[in-house]
Amino acid sequence: MALLGIDSVTIPFEARQAAWDRLTDLFAPAVYEPLVAEAGRDELPGLAARIPKGAIAGRVIVNPRDPVMS
Repeated sequence: MALLGIDSVTIPFEARQAAWDRLTDLFAPAVYEPLVAEAGRDELPGLAARIPKGAIAGRVIVNPRDPVMS
């Protein structure tokens, strides 16, 4: 097994900023929109039940400002 990556902590801020700017040119956000969904906290029990069934694809962002579950 190998863990490969980039140690960006030691890279100067300007170089990191340039890398992120380059990534925004390479990847169109519209391509990823179908893979991201937003959910309220009240939806968490239903989403949690779907995870073991493999029924969740992509990422679900939980909005913490939604009303608290009752």
